[in-house]
Parts: sequence; C-alpha cells; structure tokens
Amino acid sequence: MGWMMAVQTVSGQTSPLSVQKLVNKSQAQLGEVLTYTVTLTNSGTVTASNIIVDDMVTAKAVYLPNSATLSAGSFTPGFPSHTWAIASLPASGTATLVFSASVISEGVIFNSAIIPNIDTAQVCTTIPFRVCAGSNYAVLVSAPAGYSNYKFYNGALLVQDGSLNSFTATAAGEYKVVVDNLPNVCSDVSCCPVVIEELPIPSLTLAAGPSLTVAVGTNVTLTASGCASGTIAWPTSLTGTNMLSRVVSSTTTTVYSATCTTGPACSMPASLTVYAITPQLVVQKKVSKAKAQLGELISYTITLANTSPVAANNVVVRDSISAEAVIVPGSVASSSGNFTVGLPVSLWTVGSLPANTTVTLTYSASLVAEGIVNSKVRVSGSEMTICTSVPFKVCPGDPFFIELNAPIGYTRYEWYNGATKLYDGPLSSFTATAVGEYKVIGYNGNVQCPDVNCCPLIIEEDVIPLFTVAARTPTCINNQPQATGTLTIQGLGNNPTVYTYSYSAGTSFNLATATPGVPATVPANGVIANTLNTNQTYTVRVFSRSGCYRDFTVTLTINCDCPQETCVPISIRRLR
Repeated sequence: MGWMMAVQTVSGQTSPLSVQKLVNKSQAQLGEVLTYTVTLTNSGTVTASNIIVDDMVTAKAVYLPNSATLSAGSFTPGFPSHTWAIASLPASGTATLVFSASVISEGVIFNSAIIPNIDTAQVCTTIPFRVCAGSNYAVLVSAPAGYSNYKFYNGALLVQDGSLNSFTATAAGEYKVVVDNLPNVCSDVSCCPVVIEELPIPSLTLAAGPSLTVAVGTNVTLTASGCASGTIAWPTSLTGTNMLSRVVSSTTTTVYSATCTTGPACSMPASLTVYAITPQLVVQKKVSKAKAQLGELISYTITLANTSPVAANNVVVRDSISAEAVIVPGSVASSSGNFTVGLPVSLWTVGSLPANTTVTLTYSASLVAEGIVNSKVRVSGSEMTICTSVPFKVCPGDPFFIELNAPIGYTRYEWYNGATKLYDGPLSSFTATAVGEYKVIGYNGNVQCPDVNCCPLIIEEDVIPLFTVAARTPTCINNQPQATGTLTIQGLGNNPTVYTYSYSAGTSFNLATATPGVPATVPANGVIANTLNTNQTYTVRVFSRSGCYRDFTVTLTINCDCPQETCVPISIRRLR
C-alpha cells in the first residue's frame, strides 16, 4: 500500500508551526504493523521553543515498545495520547518522529498529531471486518454527530440518506459517508472506508490412508483438503509440522478432527473415525487318527484364518507336541511362512496374513512311546488342543501295574474304565491293573476335563496272530541234501515287519541257542531261514514290540534216498 497524506486543519490564529502525519498503509489486516511518521515544521523566521505535539492513539492499535525514533526532542508513549516534546526548533527547521503500532482490532484506525491550539493532522487505516459468507452478521458504520444530513454509500451505491449518523451494514463492501455535501469533511476523498470482507465458507474434508479400518497400532496418515484459503488447526494431541496432514497410530477406534479457519470469523470443522481393530485369528488343528499304534505315523493339519477385515502382521503360531511323538524331518509343508521344528515347541512364522485369508500347514509325526500324544496350537486370541491315544500293550495273562496321572489342581477326581467308575476321591493318580479305556473327570466347582479332547488312556492285550511256520524240504543231488531248506512264517498280517523272531532247535524255545541271538525283524516275505539241510525240529518264537511272544514248532524232514529199481519193458523197432 502507498503512503497516505494527512488532511490538515489549521486553527484560526496564525502560527509558523505546522504538523504533518503519514501512515504506511491505508488498509491492513489484524496482526500487521503500521508505521507512522510525524513531521513538525517551523516556517517562521525565529526559533520556536517548548513545543508539544500530542499524538492521539486508538485502542485498535497498540504502540510497539521502543519502536520510536526521533530527530529531536523526547517521546513519551501513553494513552490516550503519546507526547512528543521539543525544546526548540530553529527557523525554517523540521523535526520527525517515526513509531510503530500493532493492529489488534477491526474497523477504522484514526490517528491524529496535534499541536494544541495550532495545528492538527489526521490519518486513518482501514482494518476490514472479515465475516463468513452466508452467516448472519451486522456491522455498525458510524459518522460524527452534529451534521444535518448523512449519505452512506457502499462503493458507488447509496444505501442510506437522512439525518441518522449510523448505518447497519449486512452485506460485504466498502462503506463511506458524506455529510451535508461539504467537501473535505469525511468525504470519500479524505476518510477511510469501513470495509466488510466475506470469507469463503471452508469445505474441509479429512481422509485417512491406507484405510479407515486398520489393525491396532498401524500408522494412518490423516490428510485435510478444502482449506486452500485458510489455516488448519489440529488437536494438540497430534504432533507434526505439516499443516495438511498428521500421522497417527490408533490403539482403539478414535474420532479425529481438524478445523479450517479463514480469518477470525469463519471456521469449518471436519472429522472422521479411524477404526482400529485387533485382527481376529482363529487356529485349528486336526490329527489323522484318534487312536494309533506304537511306531505308526500320524499326520497333523493346522489351519490358520484371519477372519477380520484388516491384515494381521508379525503372526507367529506356537505348536507343541508331547514326547510320545517326534516330527518326521522333511514332512512339513505349508502354504505360507516358515516352520521351525523345536522341542517341545515349534514355531510357524507366517508374517503378514491379509484380511479374510486362510493358510495351512501339515506335517507327520512318528509315535515313539505309549500313552496319550497331546498337541496344542496357539496364536494370539485362539488355541486348540488335540490328542491321540497310543495303547499300552500288555501280554495276555501277565500281571501289570500302570500308574495313570491327571493334572493336579482339582478337588476331586473320578476315574473310569469305560463306563465303570473305579475311584472317586482327592487322588490325582490311579494304578491300573486291568485292560480297558481309562478316563478321568476332575471337579473344581464345575465339571472339567483335564485335557480338552479327553483322549482315553488305553491298555490292551498285545495278542500276536495265530501264525504258522512252513518248512520246505531241501533239494537233493546224488542222494545228498542241499542247503536249500527253508522256514517261512505265515499269518502275521499285511505287515509282518512289525514283529521280530528267533528260532532254536528242539520242541521248545531255547533262548541260549536261539538264532539270531538278538531277535530280528520278520522279513516281508516271511522267510526266516533258507540254508537248512538236516532233519530237525525247530521252535520259532515271534515277538511283538511290547515283548509279548508266541511259539510255533515245525519239523524239517530230509528225504534224499534213491528210489527202488523198477523193470521197464523195452521194445525195439527198426526205422527206415
């Protein structure tokens, strides 16, 4: 803005002293700084002494401390006027005062420099009233009293004409007033207008990325738009230097807001809700057999599902299996992630699992001990336990004592063999002496089962099939038996290799002379000897894994004598 020359009014008496005043801006905004320049002139032929200039101030602008610079005299700031005192000013001399003030209110800032009873200079600066478009507002435009007629204009449009010295403005524009049609008395040339500026209504919107629905702890960027002509205020709890965005990490569903302000009067809030969801993971585990035999292979299948609408990150599934089974190396297959076999806990590191996604893992385990194979799989918020019964084998007719143990911590235990209750009391262990399927119920207020699936502990007789042994006579050459006689075990089922054997000469088994000395696995074809060449009775003993056995006696007979001579008639016929 250019400098504005003051309108000067001189009193009736003649004086060589005069004052002028300039302001650097005819229009400014709240918070801006105005600079005033006051010039004192002695146009006389003699020195003027003890001059006082009163600088009348307004409450709409506040003097900036220590901002005054002057070529002569002293300056004392105050209210409602500052005082500039000059001890002497030579003939044809001038003195200047420059000071600054900060704008703190809307309207018209009038500022006058007065040499009492001699001269007055006045300047003004318009500070626009800033209002929000579409809002109900009213600004009172007033003129000094004492005139008979007032014409109020909005720009070139006459909006009021009459004796009233005030007008209530309800529309934007530049308002001026002319009184009695007298020149230089608050005319549109000399007076600053009252300005009303309508600010555009902000259209603030907030957006969130990557999504409004995220997993707990995920960083979300809040972005504001629609506030190009204003400033955006975020809650103090959200830190950041970018006016248009903030990064938040929500642990709960949270409503975030911001406000766009255009000027002091027009603001528009906006808000959005970020839904922070804990991913819902569900893990299940299945086993191929609820009952299996010692030495068998069983397979496990783990299914992990993310049932929530947000991705789950850093997912690790803990899988454990009791000592009765050992994971078979190389049997692991997974649709995602890596499986690290441990003892007793293995880790399935899935990493990131997208929303509504399911992954699987399978592996095999070898049963190495009798009892109950318990297996538990667990992930945040979900776990499952399954089990497989591996029967204890006892030999028919042999007495046995097997101690069964349940988890401690219950007040009462009921032990069952099948449907028969065997014990009801405080002991968490029971000694089984009969075959059957044993279960336990632990009571602690409510009925509970020590293991979720309640697999029974099974004791069963290890019955070896009623096998036979076939003896095949050796071949003969020149009445001599060859070492080709065989013994073949038959009737052990589809997999005879689960049994071991030894045999000895005689009608009863003799461990001291048995062949082999350490029982060997029954071959798949059942042949346990193939170099026999003597008449002999053998007792073959077949052992189960649990050490039970069954015997079978067979005799190998040798017959290599030449057959008795027989006369055979011979006929001779001559052929041509």
